[in-house]
Amino acid sequence: MIRVFSDEWISQSDRIRELLRDRQLFKSLSISISSAAGLPIPDTIVLLSETSAAIQECLRTLGSPLMLRMDFERLPRRKMLGGIPVFEASNLSKLCQTLFTSECIPLLQCYSDRFRDLYSVNLLMAEAGDDVTLEVVGRGFDAGDLRLGMSTPHERISIDIFSGKIAARHKILEDRYRIERNERLLRIRGFQSYICRANQDGVLSHDLPKATSPQVTDDIEHLVPGNYSPLGLSSIRELLGMAQRIKFGVIPALPHSMEYSASFSLVPTGGWKLWDIYGSWYNR
Repeated sequence: MIRVFSDEWISQSDRIRELLRDRQLFKSLSISISSAAGLPIPDTIVLLSETSAAIQECLRTLGSPLMLRMDFERLPRRKMLGGIPVFEASNLSKLCQTLFTSECIPLLQCYSDRFRDLYSVNLLMAEAGDDVTLEVVGRGFDAGDLRLGMSTPHERISIDIFSGKIAARHKILEDRYRIERNERLLRIRGFQSYICRANQDGVLSHDLPKATSPQVTDDIEHLVPGNYSPLGLSSIRELLGMAQRIKFGVIPALPHSMEYSASFSLVPTGGWKLWDIYGSWYNR
């Protein structure tokens, strides 16, 4: 389900896609088209304007906490960090106003704890070509850091999109994974501190804080396992099926790009979730 609030609630798929395309909100557009194509997205609300009634409806519809993400018509000079839970309506309103001031659009979703994802995958494909590449990270890592190059893929899998044959598969070396794990644990601590501050002060930042909040727990070692467990064949088959749906049912409705990247996570209680699909338009 995806809805848009722009002085009124919009639920009709055709109206939503037309509005998002006109505003060049291509992240939200990719979510809307993917939902219509039957891909598994989290319930989503895009706020093009904001009122107290709209905020209350978001909390009523999506529950609390809400996950606050963002979209934009043009790439900000410095993008604020999103993907965080927000618990109170007053803080949510304040954070949404911060995004509007920064020329970003609040994108609200049912909350999923990014630190507890079982796997996250960047699914890479070209507009022309028969292969799809899966860049995978394991438990405790997330799709956002993978896409931004802040995590090294723990394995890469190349598949023929028509036959489903695996052409190549490479796993990260154990020594490299241990380095990745230590860096990830530090980043989790920073994110936990950032989440606390955003919910206490209603302020977003461009960077993670270096010092952690007193409320941040040090008991995070269990979030990231000591070894990487390769992605199972059943998950690979599921992702291949979704790649085929994206290739033939979603990409033709998106703005042109030579290459596309779809971000997925396997969440503990909901199976695979598609967060968004990126193309070269994000270099605007």
